[in-house]
Amino acid sequence: MKIILRVSPNQGYGPEQVKGIKVLDLKELLEQYNDDDEIITLDGGNRYGAKYGKLYAEVEDIYEDEEE
Repeated sequence: MKIILRVSPNQGYGPEQVKGIKVLDLKELLEQYNDDDEIITLDGGNRYGAKYGKLYAEVEDIYEDEEE
């Protein structure tokens, strides 16, 4: 089975401008699927026609500035 996650690109100029999905919410969403099911992405706004992609296993920690 392929699980399609929709992506909405170009929503901000920095990560602080974009609201993401919480890890807990994503885990709950995926717990009904098997470990060997595939996740692919869907971006319906690609003007060149291709609209499916993949997730990369790249993690970057982003910390918000602490106010004094």
